Amino acid sequence: MKQCILVIFVNSLMSLDYDMLKELDNFKYIISKGTIVKEVINDYPNLRIPVSTTILTGELPHKHGIYFDDFNVKVRRYREKEYENIQVSTILDLFKENGNDVSVISWPVMGYSNFKYNFMDIKSTRFSDISKGILRGSSFYMMKNIFKYSKILKLNTHPEHDNFSCILGMELLESKKSNVIFMSFNHLDYVRRRYSKDSEQVYDALKSIDKKIGDILSWCDNKNLLNNLTLSIVSNGGVYNYKNSININYAFYDNGLITCNKKWKIKDYISYAHCNEALSFIYLKDPNNANDYGRVKVFLEEFSKNNSSFINKVYESHEFESYDLNNFSFVVESKPGCIFDPEINREKYIQKADLSKCALTSKVNKSISGYSNEYENSRGIFLSYGNKVREGVYIHRCNAVDIAPTISSFMDLDFKCSGHVIKKIKK
Repeated sequence: MKQCILVIFVNSLMSLDYDMLKELDNFKYIISKGTIVKEVINDYPNLRIPVSTTILTGELPHKHGIYFDDFNVKVRRYREKEYENIQVSTILDLFKENGNDVSVISWPVMGYSNFKYNFMDIKSTRFSDISKGILRGSSFYMMKNIFKYSKILKLNTHPEHDNFSCILGMELLESKKSNVIFMSFNHLDYVRRRYSKDSEQVYDALKSIDKKIGDILSWCDNKNLLNNLTLSIVSNGGVYNYKNSININYAFYDNGLITCNKKWKIKDYISYAHCNEALSFIYLKDPNNANDYGRVKVFLEEFSKNNSSFINKVYESHEFESYDLNNFSFVVESKPGCIFDPEINREKYIQKADLSKCALTSKVNKSISGYSNEYENSRGIFLSYGNKVREGVYIHRCNAVDIAPTISSFMDLDFKCSGHVIKKIKK
């Protein structure tokens, strides 16, 4: 029987959670019988889609080219990124080239990927979103399972969607249709956003994930699959509660860098901020204009200096290898506790966030991601268990780019990237 690889991306799982994981039955078992890297350091930007792409590529966003979670840039025409937009090779390609059957379940940036089974992450229950998801994924496979599991699958509802992902994964393994499966769990991220980073509901969500992990292991054992399975659990971290909003587009407007009509619609701009949670990507209308570039650069330096309690760093475009003139020119990163608000009709540059009118959603969110995980306890986690993994190994820290070559080594494959195999993990 072929070696099986199962990788689960747990959105918003943090090194902060390590002590709780050690008390949960199945995580405790995996930690004792496998390996854990307690802190996975990811370079900026630390958002779900860029990080999950780094885990596939062993490269940071400035090489793989995926920077956003939210592609709705008002001053540029972007379509949501598809698999073809990843600018480097992935371990999924490597697995497929070496004769493995690869499937992906709710993993980001998988649109139109040519893998055996691709159940796309569907954003909402709107017909247009469901249709787009089906067209971009394995259409017949998706439609069949949406109807088959209509009582279990509640699109964009948690934890039901994660339960559904588990069922699909186990079915694919049992039928031997796939021996390499990458799936994503989002229940924990939903809970952290809705109730805060360290709420009581977080522990309940972790218990729910722990039960799913246990169900998968028990099921594989019953089906005589466990001896050929290597399970990896990966995450991004970087989640914080927030209290303040940084109204950067209002600051641009107040300083003559954006002009609006009476309804606050943009008429013209020199610079515009695309706000993606704790990050703000700055676009110039004419990035070739040295005067405009210099003016915005000076403004951002002063803005950052005057609001140093809220802003961590300003990056320039030359720090990104994949930069071109249709992309952003600067990026501004906030400190924990702050969110970038994209709206222009504000009264202050910095103000207490109104959680009842959160910029991210019409519902209330109390924490967000995107923060640099240089901050204590904000890093991701990398767990591995199975027949290719050493037992009882604790590693304090690794880099996110090391995950891809390490997972590929479980199949004895050499994946060329910026990362390196974590040799202490593999048997």
